[in-house]
Amino acid sequence: MESETKSHLTAMETARRYLNAVPNSCQDEDFKEILGLVEKYLNTHCNHNIIEDLIDIDPDRSKMVKYCNLCYKTFN
Repeated sequence: MESETKSHLTAMETARRYLNAVPNSCQDEDFKEILGLVEKYLNTHCNHNIIEDLIDIDPDRSKMVKYCNLCYKTFN
């Protein structure tokens, strides 16, 4: 059951990435509703495993980020 849930999360995360790649100017209300449903599915079904990581912004600056390493949702 756990691997089945993980494959569902992977499929939804992949769908979210593809949907987010579409420019906002091309997203109608139906499109936005679908994207919202994908986000809702991930928020409801993912048992978030939050990771803190330091990313380089440029050679002189870095930023701390928090994200789930299962669904890749970012947290502030």
